[in-house]
Amino acid sequence: MKLIVAIATFVLLTVGVVAVANGENGPSSHGKTREEVRRELVQAYKDGVLPFRRSEYPPSAASMKKNKEAYARAHPEKASKLDTPTKTTGR
Repeated sequence: MKLIVAIATFVLLTVGVVAVANGENGPSSHGKTREEVRRELVQAYKDGVLPFRRSEYPPSAASMKKNKEAYARAHPEKASKLDTPTKTTGR
């Protein structure tokens, strides 16, 4: 009887250690961080991709234009940076 209890204890401890080890390296190492998701959402607002209403999904071109204009009105300091073309070198 003591042997059965010892084996059961060993198995439970082994399974517990494996579960804890997998939990530490699980979703946090494979998914996006909160900061990455936040940056993607901000970029989607800037691009006008996020629909205003759920019935507008996926957003039409007119809806995206309206959303970009709304973002520009709400964030004029950031919107001016969006309109400036990036410099490219002729190499």
